[in-house]
Amino acid sequence: MLCLVKQPNSLCTEIELDSKSAVGQDCLEKILSHLGIIESDYFGLQYSASKGEVLWLNLRNPICRQLGGTAPYRLQLRVKFFVQPHFLLQDSTRHQFFLNVKHDLISGDLHCPDTSQLVELVSLIAQAEFGDFCPQRAHLQLVQYGSLLPESHKQMETLSQVICQHEHQRGLSQKSAKYRAIQVASNFEDYGMELHHVVNLDSGAPSRMGVGPSGISIIADGSEVIEKIEFQGLQQATHDGRQLTLCLTCEDGSALNLTFRLCTQRAAIALYRCVTEMHSFYRCDTVRNAVASQVCRDLKGTLAALFNDSSTLGQKFVFDIQRTMREAHDHARRLLYSMQNDAEVHEEELTPDVTPEVEGASAEVMETDQGHSGCTSNQCQLRNAVSQLRDVFTCQICADGPLNTAFCPCGHVVCCNVCASRVDFCPMCRTPIERTQQIFLPSMQHCLLSDPVSPFSDTNVSRAIPGV
Repeated sequence: MLCLVKQPNSLCTEIELDSKSAVGQDCLEKILSHLGIIESDYFGLQYSASKGEVLWLNLRNPICRQLGGTAPYRLQLRVKFFVQPHFLLQDSTRHQFFLNVKHDLISGDLHCPDTSQLVELVSLIAQAEFGDFCPQRAHLQLVQYGSLLPESHKQMETLSQVICQHEHQRGLSQKSAKYRAIQVASNFEDYGMELHHVVNLDSGAPSRMGVGPSGISIIADGSEVIEKIEFQGLQQATHDGRQLTLCLTCEDGSALNLTFRLCTQRAAIALYRCVTEMHSFYRCDTVRNAVASQVCRDLKGTLAALFNDSSTLGQKFVFDIQRTMREAHDHARRLLYSMQNDAEVHEEELTPDVTPEVEGASAEVMETDQGHSGCTSNQCQLRNAVSQLRDVFTCQICADGPLNTAFCPCGHVVCCNVCASRVDFCPMCRTPIERTQQIFLPSMQHCLLSDPVSPFSDTNVSRAIPGV
């Protein structure tokens, strides 16, 4: 079975699947393996339905039963769950996030009311795409800037600001420009927000419903946010045909039901899936079994279940989420660590054997130089341990300052006081920051040398590892 998978930069890749009943996960794993990405939990595949709806492919169900028709099936690789850039471990993953940010900006799905932030984002995209600003190519680059701006901001004044800002980005590497572009975009209110066209049955007014990391936003035809619903106040989401109902708990404890109508039943199911999966990924410690195991059946499956409850005929999974945000990050770290260990073992196996005479001579040289510039295995282990400990006590945003600030009310400690003054939402859980609290952690040197029983308390540590 042949699938054509298109990336946000319009590059198309042919994926050949072995079985006609292959599930979406098989296709996603092949395209991500082709791109060298192991952080698969952030990505998904989209397709266009018969009435123009753009829907997420359920990776746990067979592809042919969702798309219909015959192969080749046309899919789009997209980021499904957006996170802060410092959570991303691979350059290839950051590149896909960068492509999605650029695509959403041009299409108007990523809205920025602050012109200065928009100018900075476009200048970083230009630096990553075109390199340093060149005055000799100013007219050509002016056209290129215009292709990056949404239609509502293609004024000459905005283009002039982009040129000025691009000149200030001179010397910035492509990787750094992509990272900073994602960082700037992550401060936008609708970063990672999935938009659905709905009609409020109470008012009858058409609007858009945005579901993102922090909750649900009801947006008017323009860009004005009519109402915000945090996930903490959402008790239940249900759908019936083309309608979706949100059961909310107000601040005074009363219950409120909001009902919305969508264009098709498949669009209503997609919105129901989106609300549940977003809540599970960003707000839960683990995916509940009620979400992971919920299934539905077609007519054949329903008839078969009347005689055999354990029958899987016609069974389809409703939701498509395996891990939460924290679980996805930890899973990717373990995979990278395992791959690194396997590479080291493979390298040792390829190392040629050393003859006893040469080995003895090497040992003598090691013993002779140990007191000077040589490095014993114990000292190398200490260096690695201190390096890991230094990372623990370092700001996760700038990777430079000390870890000394806690966010309230969530309590996460991830950055220094300088970076804490520049963020409005917690990078870990996206909770709005009401205030910050300075904390006083023990210094790294104190942690290493305070315990006389610890092997790090040896005075050789300070001689072997400068700066400790």
